[in-house]
Amino acid sequence: MNKKNDTEENLRDEYNNLWSDPDRIERANEDMLLGWHFGFYEKDIKTSKEAMLNMNKYVSHLIDLDSKKSLKVLDAGCGIGGTSILLAKDYPNSKFIGISLALNEIELAKKLKKKYKTDNTDFIQGTYYETEFENNYFDRIFALESICYSKNKNRFLGEMNRILKNNGKLVIIDLFRKRGDFNYYANDLECRLFNKKPYFEKKYTIKTFESDLKSNGFYKIRIKDLVKSSNVKFWRIYGFIINHLYSNLSLKFKHSSFKNNIFSLKCAFVFLFLIKTLLLFYSKVSYFSITSCKKN
Repeated sequence: MNKKNDTEENLRDEYNNLWSDPDRIERANEDMLLGWHFGFYEKDIKTSKEAMLNMNKYVSHLIDLDSKKSLKVLDAGCGIGGTSILLAKDYPNSKFIGISLALNEIELAKKLKKKYKTDNTDFIQGTYYETEFENNYFDRIFALESICYSKNKNRFLGEMNRILKNNGKLVIIDLFRKRGDFNYYANDLECRLFNKKPYFEKKYTIKTFESDLKSNGFYKIRIKDLVKSSNVKFWRIYGFIINHLYSNLSLKFKHSSFKNNIFSLKCAFVFLFLIKTLLLFYSKVSYFSITSCKKN
């Protein structure tokens, strides 16, 4: 296994904990298993179930899958493999490989592979920063709601360029900020509260990502704001982010030096949560689909 940074270690632990009981998850609704995303709404798509399944069709459209071709497709940050499994059923001639940091996710993905009999899928544990695939290995790569967790998106793009074939297609659907001038003070305050070395997050926006795509050898870049086009619900996006923020802060404070002082803990938690929530809206986070191709 490649050496991971602190962010990757935290993500691995978080998702291992989320999927710590695979038996419980397997007893859940199978549509939830095969549509663990925000969902894609179009005309006549009303329910979240329909929207999540429709998102997988949208992904297949973006990555230009062809039932007559044998393509190699990477799912970068595959989670429990739902999208890859659905696509594999619809495109049996292609090979789908998913990679995730969390061992519990990969184990569950393998169980789902067996359950749905998709022999044209494989799932491996690892980091998308440093894969063990050969140069120019994949025809297509897609990453759904996994790049937002990356602290080094430029490094990710460099690795995707290495393993993608010339003129191969990269598709990303994820959260990005429209404004990047935020979070410096919030990050500094958070690090001081938890006695960690302060860090200052890069002013990273969707425009920055577009620039990084170009500098890493990608062209034919197409970006669509799915919230602005009403294909993704605003309340689902911000509801998820705020809930995720609350959960992460709760876990940090649970293990902080404030745990012996309940009043100080509650005050610090409420203050930091409000600051981060306000800055979240200020940064104008939205949900984008991004397509690009690797230059020859």
